[in-house]
Amino acid sequence: MACARGHREGFSRAYRHGDEYFDHMTRNRILIKDMEEELYEAARRVSELAYCPYSKFPVGAAVLSADGKIFAAPNIENASYSVTICAERNAAAQAIAAGTTSIVALALYTRTPTPSTPCGTCRQFLSEFNAEMEVLCIADGEEVLRFILKELLPKAFTISPHPPAPSP
Repeated sequence: MACARGHREGFSRAYRHGDEYFDHMTRNRILIKDMEEELYEAARRVSELAYCPYSKFPVGAAVLSADGKIFAAPNIENASYSVTICAERNAAAQAIAAGTTSIVALALYTRTPTPSTPCGTCRQFLSEFNAEMEVLCIADGEEVLRFILKELLPKAFTISPHPPAPSP
């Protein structure tokens, strides 16, 4: 059954107020700052599992759901490049498959001297689950890039209102 916002009942959505995130249903503050190191480490660790025989560019991503769970995944390449799965979409898909529909933060790790940002396809995919999510890009150097997703994709494609999720 769908609620007024077009999401299944019982699923939380996060909202941003200033520099803080809150769970839409419980109004509890979500402590992203407290979870940053854990997100970074999950993204770094999972990059070791990347399947990237063509680009040799391992990537790891970790997403933080509104209920405080972390889901991490690597990029998975394919000889047919268009079916390659970026780490960001892979991690978000795992979160969605586990029942969350709101992602409050993404950590993206690349084994490069400077951080990389998500590709356009990932930006659009992620915007479906929270255009206000914090995007943290890290690499082997000291620099950390911080964005709100809608800064990276200011004119995301949307259909409003979202269609209701199918009933189980």
